[in-house]
Amino acid sequence: MTDDRQVSASTPKAEGGAHQRNSMARFIALRVDPQLAYFEKAASRAKRSHQALVSTQLIATASIPIANALTNSVLLSTILAGVAAVATGLINIFSHHENWIRYRRNAGALEALKVRYELGLEPFTDENRDAVFAEAVEKILSGESEQWTSHVKASVPGASKSHKTSAQTKAEPTDDA
Repeated sequence: MTDDRQVSASTPKAEGGAHQRNSMARFIALRVDPQLAYFEKAASRAKRSHQALVSTQLIATASIPIANALTNSVLLSTILAGVAAVATGLINIFSHHENWIRYRRNAGALEALKVRYELGLEPFTDENRDAVFAEAVEKILSGESEQWTSHVKASVPGASKSHKTSAQTKAEPTDDA
């Protein structure tokens, strides 16, 4: 019985290079490109939210003296002040401006890495270029994850404090003794 399958004429080194190129193409398609798209979309959303809240705050605040002069209505002035106060609170709570900047920075960093890698520019010029690229991408993504975690912890009251029971707190020595 004869084997009709053809034996590949490529060398193991050539096969390894093709496999590595395919792996990096998959890495870019499955890891880099989706993250880049996420950062761009999130930056755009944060920008719109920030601008809407700041505009609401500005318009409501600027409308108070106009409402007072034209209508002499305490109710209208109070409503406008309340809208401005809520907009100010939402600006501070959700940090859309900071998120906008952070997402844009991460999108820009990923895009720059991808372009430099694809063009074979420093630091992606030697045989370790794939590993250097993957490490650089993961560093950006892990940095974003760490920033997000610290932002969430900072926004939750008491999240960064230790969780001691009242008995533990009472048992600790004080400087007064």
